Amino acid sequence: MPPAPSLRDLFDAHHCGIGACVVGARVGAWRGIGAARFLVKDCIDVQGFPSSRGLPLLACAAAESNADVVEALLNAGAVCCGKTNMDELSLGVTGANGHYGNVRNALNGNCVSGGSSAGSAVAVALGAADFALGTDTVGSVRIPAALNNLVGFRPSLGRYSRAGIAPVSSSKDVCGTIAPTVGVIAEIDCVLAGGALHGNPDTARIGIVPALWQGVSGEVASACASACKRLETQGWRLVEIEASDVASASPRLNAIVGLHEFHETFGAYLERRRVPYSIAELFSSVASTEIRDLHARFLDSGARHRPSARLYREAVGQVATLRSSLLKAMTAKRTNFLMHPTTLGGATAADTASRSNASYMYMRNAGFAAILGFPAITVPMSLSANGCGLGIEICGAPGADAEVIGAGLMIERVIQ
Repeated sequence: MPPAPSLRDLFDAHHCGIGACVVGARVGAWRGIGAARFLVKDCIDVQGFPSSRGLPLLACAAAESNADVVEALLNAGAVCCGKTNMDELSLGVTGANGHYGNVRNALNGNCVSGGSSAGSAVAVALGAADFALGTDTVGSVRIPAALNNLVGFRPSLGRYSRAGIAPVSSSKDVCGTIAPTVGVIAEIDCVLAGGALHGNPDTARIGIVPALWQGVSGEVASACASACKRLETQGWRLVEIEASDVASASPRLNAIVGLHEFHETFGAYLERRRVPYSIAELFSSVASTEIRDLHARFLDSGARHRPSARLYREAVGQVATLRSSLLKAMTAKRTNFLMHPTTLGGATAADTASRSNASYMYMRNAGFAAILGFPAITVPMSLSANGCGLGIEICGAPGADAEVIGAGLMIERVIQ
């Protein structure tokens, strides 16, 4: 009988790493779990190592300093063990990377990992680290966390520093965290945002937006029904909130806002870093045909379909109106939280056709919290027929991060 594969073999086989490094803890002790090991998505700076953003052309110079979030974790006693693979320029959601290898799902190597924080999720699921940092613009932390049966947390805008992190969208980018349990997410949040550990939420009422439960696969519907039944058995009350206008508009608004902000935001980043390549040159080196097409049609400064400044301003105004309306509806129903499936389906087969068709299935619900600026956490529900993860998401009003994590802690205990 051949020997069992080592963790290093699994790490390599799933293409979840870019490079190994060991950056030691500074002072103090990590709260609760000793000298925790963490990994960093390769668009987040670690001093002395390049940040490729998924493209070899950008791995041209080592970072001069740590991103603020990395520095905070090191000062708290954690140990950075390496950098993780990702969709090129954070513009995909399946883990596809033709340069460093397509990241494979930790639970079934024939399936996609989800992305763009693909390697971060897979590495944690394989046991290579206690937690990992990623970035979440539309769903890039929560999607791979869900598909790899992990917890993924998107904080409110501004809760964690973005210094030292490559941008995509100035109004939606956040640094997020991926871990095996909500408890670990809470520990990390204490370090990155300060404050005490998170307690029980004030209310056991959860809002359900029916539009976000429509169009899901049969196995997602079944898993969600089981989770809801367990919650109701434990005294949680599920209250329906009509927000179909928000749900239907969020994919379009995410696209307009994100596509308009990318060129200016990322261009300024390249200029600050003195990168010797233009955005057009970088996109010409992208292996993904979908991402190259995205640039040609929407992102290039002269692209025919790039959202105009007028359309962008209208979208920003509409987001503010929809957010206000939804918060009023939540207040009227006396709930601080919403709950829905993280993705519409499970991890698809890792072939080109599946990857190109996966974006809407993975981004529709995840993008809901992103465009509204809601903190959100995905918690594992069960495994799909192919052995990959299925998640359920809890989100709340901007700034209600501690309450969302607290709700996640309680819901995790009930549904698992």
